[in-house]
Amino acid sequence: MDQTQDPIPPSLDVGPTLVVDHGQKRVTAKAVMRRPLDVVFDFADNPANEPLWQTSTTQSQQTSGGGTDVGTTGRGKGRFLSREVEATWRVTAYEPKRRVTFTIAAGPSTLHGAWLFDPVPDGTRVRMSFAAPDGTRALSGRISDRVALEVLGRQLQGELGNLKRLLEA
Repeated sequence: MDQTQDPIPPSLDVGPTLVVDHGQKRVTAKAVMRRPLDVVFDFADNPANEPLWQTSTTQSQQTSGGGTDVGTTGRGKGRFLSREVEATWRVTAYEPKRRVTFTIAAGPSTLHGAWLFDPVPDGTRVRMSFAAPDGTRALSGRISDRVALEVLGRQLQGELGNLKRLLEA
């Protein structure tokens, strides 16, 4: 996943912005949360909190013991394009207070996700991205990858907005 620094100054990063890369089958949303890094990371990194800000997630729980680290596993349920989706996830890289990367298996589809957290003068910049290199058919049924990526991107942008509103309230 992209780990380069964002060239946009935090003061111009008003709310959740979205980039959809159809060639790479990737969506990325970012926003600045006007809260300290520790608060933002700790809240977002807790699977039990996901249904509070991820409208697509109805249930999420860690299935492995201990805290979050490489190899941590979990499962969840959610909705995508009016379809109920069951998924498992596994953390593939973990840097506390900095980044979490993971894979999500939902049927034959695998998504690769990354959540990056950077302290900025106004609070914490959060960048969340998902890539679906094998396509989105298991998530979206007969809808094309192009349309499904647009929907996934808008959903991710909305959820990042929910996280921002919740943490800044």
